[in-house]
Amino acid sequence: MVGPGMEAPGSERGPKAKLSQRSQELRALVGLQEQGGKVFAQSCEEKLRQNRELLPSLQAALQEDSSVLKFVLKYNKLPIKDAFGEGQELFSATESLEVVIKKIEAKVHEQVKVCDMLLHQLRQWSQARDERQRHLQELQEAEVDPKWQEPQLQELVYLPRYLDLLCGMTVMYHEELRARSSLKANNAIKKLMAEAGPQVRAEKQLRDQSLAEQRKHIESLRRQEESERQQRQQAVSMLSEEQDLSSSDVLVGADVEAAKAKMQREAFVTDKMEKAKSALQCSRLWDIPSSIEAQRRSLGSLQQHIDECKERKTELKKTLEELELQQAKLKFNEPVSTTRLREEELRQNLQQEEARLEQMRAQMSKSQKRLIEFENIIDNLYLLLQGILIPGQQDSAAVVGLEEKLQECEKKLQFLKERLAARPEDSTDEHGETFAKVRTLLEKRTAEETRNLKISFEDEEAMEDDTLDFEDEDHDYIPSREDIKKQGLQLIRMNTRRRKKKQ
Repeated sequence: MVGPGMEAPGSERGPKAKLSQRSQELRALVGLQEQGGKVFAQSCEEKLRQNRELLPSLQAALQEDSSVLKFVLKYNKLPIKDAFGEGQELFSATESLEVVIKKIEAKVHEQVKVCDMLLHQLRQWSQARDERQRHLQELQEAEVDPKWQEPQLQELVYLPRYLDLLCGMTVMYHEELRARSSLKANNAIKKLMAEAGPQVRAEKQLRDQSLAEQRKHIESLRRQEESERQQRQQAVSMLSEEQDLSSSDVLVGADVEAAKAKMQREAFVTDKMEKAKSALQCSRLWDIPSSIEAQRRSLGSLQQHIDECKERKTELKKTLEELELQQAKLKFNEPVSTTRLREEELRQNLQQEEARLEQMRAQMSKSQKRLIEFENIIDNLYLLLQGILIPGQQDSAAVVGLEEKLQECEKKLQFLKERLAARPEDSTDEHGETFAKVRTLLEKRTAEETRNLKISFEDEEAMEDDTLDFEDEDHDYIPSREDIKKQGLQLIRMNTRRRKKKQ
């Protein structure tokens, strides 16, 4: 019963190259044995059905034969006169006795022939009846006699051993396939890691480089702020010295210069806040923390969705492996097309999940970039507002968190807003008292300087164009006292020129 490609349970394991061929031969042998058992069972059932269908016809034939036999026996017992016809004249007066005897002998011979023929047919019918009865008896005995089932039973007795052997070989084959698939997966993962390693390192270097540049920029802004603070302190000290030496008009001029610097500072801060609002798409200042919190929540939900996609990916891979094992087990029972369709569906689902994962990663990277930009804006704003001190509040410790920086900036901006609302409106009238004092002060100072005694009007058109270009200047530039003086001198020149033209 063992096929040429099968091995005994105790035999040594063959080479791995012939393992698939042997498993195919064993599967083919099991399939042939199952088909032979099915064909044998179908043939036995067909024979039994035919015999059952033949029984009524045999019984009817036996009844017919018995009736014919009874009729023949009855016919042979009839008298001669009934056989040759009653009232029939055996001879006529014209015929001789010899002729009559010959006719009678011929008729007797014919009757004997008929009887012999009937007896021969009767023997044949009886033989056929006996043969059919014997065949019927054999069929009836075959229904109960187990001798007919012995070959199939013997074959079924030997089948479990071969099935156990096949199960063991299939388990070994699946283990080897699983080991090979895991080895291939590990090799693929190593290859992908080797390919993606330089890219990851390059991205890390770029990120570190960008962070270093941002730190340098923040440090430079901090140094610039410190230098500006020192300059302001020097300016305050110089103004205090000048206030002691100068008159009340000089004091009014210093206040005007400080007010102009403060207004420029406030304009710069409001511009920065508008940029932050436009970056976060907020209409009010107090909506900035809520928008940051919403972005953080969206990033958290996005990361959670990415983790769920990864888990679903691993589950789909596991189900794909299980389906491959089931395909190997149900290869002879289930058509291959259904498993292929399932495998294609699972692969399509896996590809869709991978595409969604890539989209989520791209969205997460965009959100991270926006968050980094917003953090840079908040850091710059915090550095710019660092020199503003709120009265009644001590200098806080080093602020680290983004929310703390936002709260600090919000307090300082609210303070600036209150100061701006509390200030009286500046008069634009040229005949006002304040404007007149500032003008006289500036004229006096410019008149005292030796370099302003002679005024040249050679490049006044270009100078006028340059002075009107305030909107193109960088908002990060904070004018010093010397720059303010230069701008005042330029304004004086323009006013004197206009007066001369009017005259």
